[in-house]
Amino acid sequence: MTGALFLALAALLAGCGNPVVDDEISALGDEKPGVPPSEYHRPGQPCVLCHGPYEGADPELSLAGTIYATAEEPVPIEGVRVLVTDSVGAKREKRTNCAGNFFWTAEEYIPSFPLKVEIAFQSASGPERRASMGSRIGRDGSCAGCHVGERSDASPGRVFCAPSQPTPPFPVPDAACGVVR
Repeated sequence: MTGALFLALAALLAGCGNPVVDDEISALGDEKPGVPPSEYHRPGQPCVLCHGPYEGADPELSLAGTIYATAEEPVPIEGVRVLVTDSVGAKREKRTNCAGNFFWTAEEYIPSFPLKVEIAFQSASGPERRASMGSRIGRDGSCAGCHVGERSDASPGRVFCAPSQPTPPFPVPDAACGVVR
């Protein structure tokens, strides 16, 4: 009797999901044609939704996002240093890839929230520049959990290096990287 009860309970729990997260994942839509799942896919989307413990996509990520060259248009930028300091003082650094993406796997780093984040980037016209996020990240390992699209009442906007293109401009990523515009 207990075995049957256990199996029934297990079957019931297996059917339970999180409808809010399921809807958020569904709203992301399909993959872009010609860009297979990899470290280059879905720039600007909330990575940890799928690559977190709930959905279970491999690898599991603890912190991830996309950095863009400017606020004017969503052109990703390669080589930006993303500097994170967590609430226990642990410091980590990653660089963006050619799709503007960066991430830490759950095996590499499980941050202690809240987090302080800073970006450091090089423009062709001068020394390295830094920009710090004005608030702390308190809960979500996906930058796009808050930084979605253009700046609005619902979002602080994309994470970017400069308000507009400097002279000379930031380079545009190679299409071979998987960036489809």
